[in-house]
Order: sequence, then C-alpha cells, then structure tokens
Amino acid sequence: MHDGNEGSRRAASLLHLPTALHEAIFSGLDLQTRAGVLPLVCSTFRRLLSGPSACLWPDIVFDADTSQLHERARALDFLNWLRRHAQHSRTVELDLWNGGQPPPPAEDPSFQLLGERLTEALATTLQSCEFLRLRWGGPVLVVGDWVSAATCLTCLALSTHNLRVGRPLAALTSLVHLELSTVEDLGPVFEPGCLPASLSRLCCVPAPAEDLEAVLDEQGDVVLVGGARCAIPDQVLALPRLAYLDVSESIFSHAHLAAALPRLRRLTSLAFDKCDLLGGVPREMAQLTALRVLSFDGCGLYGGGPGGEESVCAVLPSLARLVSLSISNCRMAHFPPPLAATTSLQHLYIEFNRLRVLPPGPFWRQLRVLSIDWEPLLRCHTLLAQAPHLHKLALGCQSINPHGEPGLPPVGEAAALCDSLRAHPALQQVLLIARPGGAHGTTFAVMEAMLSLRSIRPGLEALPIQHDTFFVEEPAPLVEGEDGEGGGEGGGEQAHAQFPPQPAAAQAQAAAQAAAAAQALAAAVAAVVPQH
Repeated sequence: MHDGNEGSRRAASLLHLPTALHEAIFSGLDLQTRAGVLPLVCSTFRRLLSGPSACLWPDIVFDADTSQLHERARALDFLNWLRRHAQHSRTVELDLWNGGQPPPPAEDPSFQLLGERLTEALATTLQSCEFLRLRWGGPVLVVGDWVSAATCLTCLALSTHNLRVGRPLAALTSLVHLELSTVEDLGPVFEPGCLPASLSRLCCVPAPAEDLEAVLDEQGDVVLVGGARCAIPDQVLALPRLAYLDVSESIFSHAHLAAALPRLRRLTSLAFDKCDLLGGVPREMAQLTALRVLSFDGCGLYGGGPGGEESVCAVLPSLARLVSLSISNCRMAHFPPPLAATTSLQHLYIEFNRLRVLPPGPFWRQLRVLSIDWEPLLRCHTLLAQAPHLHKLALGCQSINPHGEPGLPPVGEAAALCDSLRAHPALQQVLLIARPGGAHGTTFAVMEAMLSLRSIRPGLEALPIQHDTFFVEEPAPLVEGEDGEGGGEGGGEQAHAQFPPQPAAAQAQAAAQAAAAAQALAAAVAAVVPQH
C-alpha cells in the first residue's frame, strides 16, 4: 500500500508533464471525455483544454435532434464551445437535423437564433478545416460569407430542406468534392458563378429544378417555385475538371439530357440512381467514351415508358471503357444482348430485377463483383466458372418462380449451388442484401443455401448487408499477369471513394500522431508508476 505523500507525488508528476505530452495523452480519449470530463478534474487540465488545439481537437463530431427545444438549447451550448476550440480542427461533422419533421417556419425565433449561431461558429472555426459535413434542420441553409474562411476545405457535404449556394463558395480553390442534398424537390439553388473550377466530384441530389421563378406567397415573402423537371446547370456543365457527377433522384426530360450530355465527355463516373429519364437514355450518352462507372439503380428504364430498354442497349456498345455498371431495381426482365457481348466489365449490379436466367457470353470473363437475384443464380450457377476472377457475389431478391418455361434451366438444388461456390477458385465473399419485403416468396432451396453458405469452405465469408449500404464502386486496376482484355482501361477516380478522401500525407501524419501518442502514454505511465 502507498501512503498519501506518494499519491501526491504521482499527481504532481502528472500535472508537471510538458503540455505537448498532456495533449498527446488527452488526444487518445473520446471527444466527450476531453470536452466534458477532463476540464472538471483540476485547473491545470481545464487551462490546457480551454482553447483551440490541432492535437486535442482534430476531429469534431456532434449531433442533436433540433425538433426538440431542449436539444436546440444543447446545440447552442455546443456552438459556443465550437467557436472557442475548433480553429485548428481538420474535420467537422455537425448533424443538426430536425428528426425528419417538416421544415420549421422561417419566423421561428429559436431556429433563427440557432441558425445565426451556426453561421457565426462556422465563420470562426473553418480556417484549418479540410472536411465539413453539415445536416441542417432549419427551413433553409444559405452558403454565404461564412464559407469564405474555409480556404483549406477540400470536401464539403451539405444536407437540408432548402439550399442556396452563394458566390463566396467560388473562392475555395482547394475544394474538389462537393455534396449537396435537399429534401425539397426543387434541389439546390445556384447563384451565377458560385462553383469553383477546382471541383472534380459533384453530387447534387436532386438536380436543381428547371425554370425556377421567384414569386410572392400569401404572407408577401419571396419564394422560389419551379417545374417538376430538373436541369443540370450550365456552370456545372462548364466545370473543367469534373470527373464524377451524381444527379440521382431527379426527373430529366429527354431534350435536356440530349443537350447536356455532349458537354460532359470528360466524365469517368455518372450516377442517375432513382431518376425518371423521360423518353429513355438519349443516344448522346454514347459520346461519353471516358466513362468507367455508370449507375441507373432504381431508374424506370424497363417498363417505365417507351424506349427505355432499347435506349440502354443502343449506348452500351460505345462505352468501351466501362468497368462498373448498375442496372439494379429497374424491372429488367431480359439480359441486354449488348451487355452479354461486352468484355470490359469488372463489376456488374443487376439485383432486384425480373431476370430469371443469365446467358453465357464474354461479359463473364473479367467480372470481379456480381450482384444478382437468387433465381438466376439457382438456374445458372454453373456459369460462375466462366468468371475466374470473381471474388464477390451479392444476392438480392429471394423470390423464386418455381414454374419453368420452355428453354429455361430448372431451379437448381441448394447442394448443386453450394458445389459451384465451393469449387470457384477466386470467390472470397458472399453478401446477402437485406431489403424490406425481400424475403417474400423465399423457397426451401434458398433457405437451405443461405444456411450452408458459411460452412461451404474455409476462407469464404458470408455476410448480411442492408441494401442502402451497398454501393456501386469502381474496380481497382488489373494487376500485372491478369487477363487485361478491356478491363482496367482508362483513368478516372473511384465512384464511391472514402469521403473525405485521405491523401498519403494525411495517412502518414495520422500514423505518426498515433505512434507519438502511444509513446507519450508509455512515458506518462513510467513517470507516475513507482519503479521496483
């Protein structure tokens, strides 16, 4: 047992450590402990934690349900804290959503105050910020003067009810990744000249409404109204470095896309998920010959109007560099012949469709990732042998139509399917995509196969995954020695890269900080623990 004098000497040793050592030790604790617990320990800790520090506060994450009055008060307290501590923070993530409720009235005083404090806090804390993610539950978010201080910002993600993007954003010449999402169908409103030319990745969900017009409402306030159709703004089409564009959940006229697509020939990734493409895919999409990733997940291309299926088949042969394609959840009943003939695809997503069979063909040769439904797999599992590089298989709809039609292979038994999976030379992972109602129509063969997946062979991983966390991705370049016919050609960046992306320098810095923190903890322990 140690006496009180020895305990006092330990405490004194801790309090007299160098400031850098204290910061390294504190940085290993979670944000809540650093901000809310340690300052209460003693005046020395409170002084060390009272101001901004790149070591102590590199990453800030906070959330509050602003539909609740007491949560708005908590958010106000946090924003006051943020102004004093986050001047050197590199990452700031604020979730101030209003719990999915309709937007509050613009004259709501508590939201007005919270909005003012938010813009004040952002204006004073973004000098060193590289990544900002903000979800705001107020009636409108204006990207105005507060963003001017964020000269180091490379990634910006904003989600709100209504969004207006002002010209100060154009001054952020380091910004390369911009995500804008609105609950209202109008999409974000862009002021002329508000987008910086440095942008290479833009996600705008939905795209801005076409023919926006300012009108007066019943209270005499100016509001914006627009048609049901969306448009890709001219300033987006003119971005010189744009390589990735996501305009999901939008309604596009055939005429608008036919005019806009030829101006996007530099794109390597394009997403039209959950879009209504009126009149189908324009033939002008065939001019986007640099495309590596293309996604139509949830589009009404098949059975959603005239020309949908034929328009997809017409453009596919021209996209020779395409390595990742999603036609998931599109009510597709027949495998497109041009798709069966392609030799460049490495990732193919066709789950939650009406396909009952898959054809043989060259498209199998380069596949690394395949996402399909259970019925075509049970009927055609022997074709997996034609995809020697396949390492990930994702399975969607479990519904099976057991009644065969002339020319269709019969629904296979679970044992035969498991034999095909066991014998595959490259398969490493099987994903079971869970979706509401996805188990409707499940047969005994599907259930038996699902129960057997984890015991097929050592090293084969079987995992359930939520459908809304399963994303299209761009394949990595082929390694030397693999069959390179068509695959891996062209440049481009990943369609769903980590956000924010971590450059090599940042990764090295993080590793060095982790090593320094570990050494600091060891030194602190050695300083206060008696030596025997």
